[in-house]
Amino acid sequence: MTVIRSFARGGVQLDFPNGKTISIMFGAGAYGSNYDESLDTKRQVEAEKCEVAVFDSKGDQWYYPYNLNPVDPTDGVSHVESYVSVEKVLAMIEEVRNMK
Repeated sequence: MTVIRSFARGGVQLDFPNGKTISIMFGAGAYGSNYDESLDTKRQVEAEKCEVAVFDSKGDQWYYPYNLNPVDPTDGVSHVESYVSVEKVLAMIEEVRNMK
């Protein structure tokens, strides 16, 4: 079953039947269009650029969003992709939904 959850400060996560989750954050502080917004903003949040993370639904394994390879926790590389366009987010949703 596919599940969607929302976050009050602007973001959603989609859990797919394959056990993978994509997190799309676009509120204040997320690495996207609203990065510099105040955290106490009480308005509808919209963005042209978002922060994206991919992990298994239990949170045990993270994946690099740009290639969906498993994260090496010792590499010092960010586990999120920043300033991702909406068009790219749509493509990434489909890629994560189809991950094995």
